[in-house]
Amino acid sequence: MFVDVFLIILLAVLVVVVGVGFFLDYWLRKMLNIPKKQGILYKPMHPVQGCIEAVIVIGSILLIFNVEF
Repeated sequence: MFVDVFLIILLAVLVVVVGVGFFLDYWLRKMLNIPKKQGILYKPMHPVQGCIEAVIVIGSILLIFNVEF
């Protein structure tokens, strides 16, 4: 029972944080006259940066599943 309530609250907080992030992105771009880049994917400054970030993300996901199970 407690876990179900905790997960619902956690999901609600996640939805609010993502919503606020999208709103701030829109509002700050409009306020500071920053043009939106074309495309949906993030492009790193250097190819090595992209590889390092991919290793960090994959490692984080593996550690999360390792702790859970």
